[in-house]
Amino acid sequence: MILGKCPKCDKVLSDKDVKDVWYKGKTRAHIAYICKKCEYIIGFALRP
Repeated sequence: MILGKCPKCDKVLSDKDVKDVWYKGKTRAHIAYICKKCEYIIGFALRP
C-alpha cells in the first residue's frame, strides 16, 4: 500500500518503508512514524 512521499527525501513510501516507534507521553502512549531511508519523523498519533 502506498502511503505518500517523505517530505525530506521524496521517496514514495509504502507501509514497509515506515517505522513505528512507540513512546510514553505525559499521560498516554504515542506513536511516531519515521521514514526508514532518511530517519525523518513523518508524523505522530495517539496509541489506540
